[in-house]
Amino acid sequence: SLASTTDEHRPVLRSEKKTFAMAIEKDEGWRDDETEESIEEEMCRVKREFKSLKSYVSTFTNVRETTIQELFERLVTQLEGEKAQKKVEVQKLMEENVKLTAVSDKKEAQLLALIEKC
Repeated sequence: SLASTTDEHRPVLRSEKKTFAMAIEKDEGWRDDETEESIEEEMCRVKREFKSLKSYVSTFTNVRETTIQELFERLVTQLEGEKAQKKVEVQKLMEENVKLTAVSDKKEAQLLALIEKC
C-alpha cells in the first residue's frame, strides 16, 4: 500500500534531510569564507587605488607647484628687466631735462640782456 511505502522511506528521507542540511551549512560556511575573501580582495583593490590616486595627486600637486614657481620666476625676471629699462629711460629723461634747463637758462639770460639794451 501507499501508506506503508511512505513510512518505509521516512528514515531515508530524514537521513537525506540531515545530509542536505549539513551540505547547506557547509555551503554557507564556504560562502562566508568566499565573502570574507571577496571583501579582503576588495579592500586590497581599494587600498591600491587609493595609493595610486594619492601618488597621482602628489605628482599633480608637485607639477603645479613647479609650474607656478617657474611662472613666478619668469615674471620676476621680466619685471626686473622692465624696471631696469625704465631706470635707463628715466636717467635719459633727467639728462635731457638738465640740457633743456641749461638751454632755457641761456635763452633767458640772452632775453634779459636784450631787454637791458633796449
